[in-house]
Amino acid sequence: MHDSMLANQKSLDVLKSYAESIGLDIKQFEACLNADKYAGEVREDMALADKLGITGTPSFILALTDPQDPSKVRGINYIRGALPFEAFKQALDKALAAVQIEESPQN
Repeated sequence: MHDSMLANQKSLDVLKSYAESIGLDIKQFEACLNADKYAGEVREDMALADKLGITGTPSFILALTDPQDPSKVRGINYIRGALPFEAFKQALDKALAAVQIEESPQN
């Protein structure tokens, strides 16, 4: 179902057909969906994504943890989309280089 939803993000209104295609119990699926049990958590996640400028999935943020307060992070790179390994490698190499510059004795 996850793969179907990500492959067809513009058609999420057909969740029932996705559920049927993978053999879920439709009555149970609809009851779960209609209960809105996780609606609050989803809204919170969407609000956070909006605040961070994340407009789609998948999205990745490379970040540093604040050494003074580990509950805080500082984003240093944003990757949009399901990119090839090389794109992630370049972003990680750039992030690691930035960290080494920040941690050098002259700073």
